Amino acid sequence: MKKFILMVLILSANVMADSNIETAQSVSIMNLTEASVDIWINGVRNKIERSSAILTPCLPNEHVEIQANENIENISCGKILEINK
Repeated sequence: MKKFILMVLILSANVMADSNIETAQSVSIMNLTEASVDIWINGVRNKIERSSAILTPCLPNEHVEIQANENIENISCGKILEINK
């Protein structure tokens, strides 16, 4: 029985290693100003405190819509957006 369980674990690890599962990444939004900033990420309001950052999970090749002030930007997953104003 122990050999069977060990064999199943090894085979399942090999199957998972060969699969093309997309791993989650993130978009980083950095607030480089001296004041807190209200932003909208995919339509959801967030607040970033001064000199800090927020990470938003996403999948590879996905775009994240970010609105800071009047600017709306579509950022590719894995990229960094810096807010300077």
